[in-house]
Amino acid sequence: MKIDAVILDFDGTVVDSEFTWKEVEQDVLTRHGYPMPQELLFELSGMGIDKWLQIVFEKLNVKNIDVQIVKTEILSRVYKLINDTSPLQPGFEILSEVVKQNNLPFAICTSSEFDLLLPTLKRLDITNLFQVLHSAHGYENMKPHPEPYLLTAEKLGVDIKNCVVVEDSITGIKSAMASGAKTFAIPYPHDLERAKQLDVEIVKDMSVVADYIKNNI
Repeated sequence: MKIDAVILDFDGTVVDSEFTWKEVEQDVLTRHGYPMPQELLFELSGMGIDKWLQIVFEKLNVKNIDVQIVKTEILSRVYKLINDTSPLQPGFEILSEVVKQNNLPFAICTSSEFDLLLPTLKRLDITNLFQVLHSAHGYENMKPHPEPYLLTAEKLGVDIKNCVVVEDSITGIKSAMASGAKTFAIPYPHDLERAKQLDVEIVKDMSVVADYIKNNI
């Protein structure tokens, strides 16, 4: 295939943060009296916080709690933990070097808030690698809708069908595949079986994606 750009998800793909989100979400809701079933917790991975809260409040029939209070509690704790500690995922540096060597546009397409994204990229000293940072407030329709990836490709000035995308969550994988991008999945163990059902290419880490680009550029 022709490769015009590479687009990465952020949480769970660029940084190892997926379980940070899960632990904080579960703890906050439990303290408010609404513990989440593990199955639901993992099923909703990869969604924007507003859509996530809407679904959770409906599924758990949450009453007499201000959704904005819950949102603020979750985000404040997640921001601190991820900004302070979350490391890069394996293979990122290999992939970013291949992208740089081949002068490919590089972007992030995330359901996270920009206030989380930017400080973490700065801490890891990788902000300048990316030409486009597309975060939660940039979309009308969130993942699993294809709009986030379609808009990211549009910002890069490329055809999404000529883009390589890397995702980790089922929600994100569905979004990338629906957009028409060449999609690679690096799912967490709890999502592996569901990822296999999506007919997506599953890889161990981003070094495999780097090899694909080198062999197809």
